[in-house]
Amino acid sequence: MPTLLEQLDEMANHARTFMTGAVFPLFLGGEHGILPPLVHAARHHPEVDGDLSKLTLVQLDAHADLRSSLDGEPFSHACAAARALDVGAGRLLQAGIRAYAKEEAERMEGDDRITSFLAKSTQHPHHGAAAWSAWLEALRSIEGPVHLTLDIDGLDGTLVPATGTPVPGGLSFWQAVETIEVLFGNPKAVVISADVNEIAVQTDSPLTQFTAASLATRILAHHVLARREGRWVQADSQAVSEHASDSFFQTTFGGEFSASS
Repeated sequence: MPTLLEQLDEMANHARTFMTGAVFPLFLGGEHGILPPLVHAARHHPEVDGDLSKLTLVQLDAHADLRSSLDGEPFSHACAAARALDVGAGRLLQAGIRAYAKEEAERMEGDDRITSFLAKSTQHPHHGAAAWSAWLEALRSIEGPVHLTLDIDGLDGTLVPATGTPVPGGLSFWQAVETIEVLFGNPKAVVISADVNEIAVQTDSPLTQFTAASLATRILAHHVLARREGRWVQADSQAVSEHASDSFFQTTFGGEFSASS
């Protein structure tokens, strides 16, 4: 059976075939642990051109995902954003955050690549509107390539009860929609890819799955609108060979993070 690092390399090598600039890839999950290999694959996108420091990650999530490890595993879903930054992403904007450890709070404060909008601010009954407006302005300030990562638990737990780790006090459906609208509407930014993740099957109601599908549909719809309005231009790029693969995660993290192998 493949090790976790081998699986991460397999995911990255598969994802890179969609990072030609000729298509808009939307990845559905599953574990938020898919984020680091997606970021690694994005280095092949023409807008990134091998320099991941150009890439901004926009994250909707209940959790900061900035842990060094969880239960000894550095590639846990609780570490997805931390590992994405380690892979080379240049900037992280996150909203909906309301569950994080001390080490994550320290990284949010100490790493100037990270800008976090906590749910206790954006969802506050009295001054939440001002904090939410600041989040939207941060999205409007982005320049260059963007990957949107939408952990469904960023929404309030009443909307997505079947996600793996639902948390009360989260974003409303329409706040998630507005994030998508403002991000894709930014003429200085190019959303090159996206993922919607941490979706589990809800057997007593279709609410969780339908909420996730509705947001995924809106991501695609706003990509189509960006195409029509000339804010996303299809690259004249050749497809990546299916044989053009690497072992980045095994080579880079195999010794440092032996727990993951």
